[in-house]
Amino acid sequence: MAIQDELAALKKTDTWYITTLPPGKEPLDCKWVFKVKFHADGAVERYKARLVAKGYTQLEVYVDDILVATSDKKKIESFKDFLAQHFNFKDLGIPKYFLGLEIARSKDGILVSLRKYAMNLLRDAGLIAEKILRYIKGTPGHGLFYSREAKSSLSIFSYADWAACLDT
Repeated sequence: MAIQDELAALKKTDTWYITTLPPGKEPLDCKWVFKVKFHADGAVERYKARLVAKGYTQLEVYVDDILVATSDKKKIESFKDFLAQHFNFKDLGIPKYFLGLEIARSKDGILVSLRKYAMNLLRDAGLIAEKILRYIKGTPGHGLFYSREAKSSLSIFSYADWAACLDT
């Protein structure tokens, strides 16, 4: 199914056409690249397939994930309309997990954290990096909270004093 979806998208966007090869030129090989996209809970979201040219001569840029964030719904709709005129894309709706970031929404605001990433890191590291990861283990729910009531601002949490900490 993923291969058929990719071929249909290539055809719809007129990505390529059959033509005569210019004299002295060699055709590029291509290959299929497969990827599995997961939901935040680890369940399979969908299977993806991409047909890509081998080598470094591809001119097209493929954007796999993009996050658009604003409180102005009209701007989002306008931007999505623009994208639809120029690209084949799928709106996945309100994100819960994006490029390692967990995004939790409530009536009070939005919390952006690395909780799932930190928990996976702890699981994968085992006992090898126990002392280094003690900080991460104690703070997986920390993140940036954007209050619905607050004016535009940026909050930053940083722990940069590892050198002075005797435990690490």
